[in-house]
Amino acid sequence: AAPRPERCGRRPFPRGRRGAQGMCRPRRPLAVGLLALAVLGADFGGSGSPLRWAAARPKDPDPDDPLDDDDSSAVLRLREQLQDPNVTGGKFGIVMVTGPSESKYSKLTIPIWREYCKRRRLPFVLQREPLNVGLAFAWTKPRLLIELLPAVKWRYALVVDANSLPMDFGRSFEFLIKVHMRHKRYANDEIHKRVIFCPENCIEDYKNAIEEGACGGPHLSGCIFQAQKALTTKLVRFWYAKRRDDSLPTDRRIYRALEKVHERYYDEIFFRDIQSEVGKEKSKFIKTFGWSQEHGFEIHNRIYDFIAKHKTLSKVGNQADKAAEL
Repeated sequence: AAPRPERCGRRPFPRGRRGAQGMCRPRRPLAVGLLALAVLGADFGGSGSPLRWAAARPKDPDPDDPLDDDDSSAVLRLREQLQDPNVTGGKFGIVMVTGPSESKYSKLTIPIWREYCKRRRLPFVLQREPLNVGLAFAWTKPRLLIELLPAVKWRYALVVDANSLPMDFGRSFEFLIKVHMRHKRYANDEIHKRVIFCPENCIEDYKNAIEEGACGGPHLSGCIFQAQKALTTKLVRFWYAKRRDDSLPTDRRIYRALEKVHERYYDEIFFRDIQSEVGKEKSKFIKTFGWSQEHGFEIHNRIYDFIAKHKTLSKVGNQADKAAEL
């Protein structure tokens, strides 16, 4: 019978790994192994190497942003709202930020989101008032999160837009965290570091997203924020501070700003195409009505027609109309 392999420490040394005299090689101390790993990362990790980036990136200071373009009265009203334990309590919560340009269809979707939150026993925070002066209304979203995230007891906040509808009243959005926010891209992916997740904005049909240029940054509806981490608020502040970055295009600055923060915090912010469930008109969990080749930006009629034909949503919408009449 073949001789049993000799033992080095507690584990048998495999065949073919003995020294010249058949002796076991001594184990290298753990510190030596870690030092070698660091050297490899420094020597061979390119600028995009997660190992090198994690080792080299210094701790960023908080953004120097005095928030001097705040609408102070509106911010004060928001802070008063966030003192209500019925708003800030619970495990999860949903936030909608919607402005005047969306009022035509938001009156259709807000009652449905309220009912979804009522059935799921989730707080619902609705922000219609701009929180800043002289900026596009879209910047109210990160400004709201700067106030909301430290104030709530929620573990996670889901942010939705007024052109979206919940499709499954029997299901919480918690599965999006487990399946998508914590999706593992590779074996040593540090998914526990993620504090912000957004659906990726991709075309509907593609084979290779990179080769075809199929994706163009994040959707800002359907994003999930881990509320109990101070880092989340810090990253939102970095995002908001870029409202003044004139190197970014004006019309899509809020999207490009988040992408820029994502480039710096690759492990902490994660984008993924989940259009089968969130972000498109065909999505099964959160349906979103955006621009289409057939209808352009005509969103109100498409939402109205869809609700009218949907058994559950039409019932909720009719109940909301009756309540408004009372």
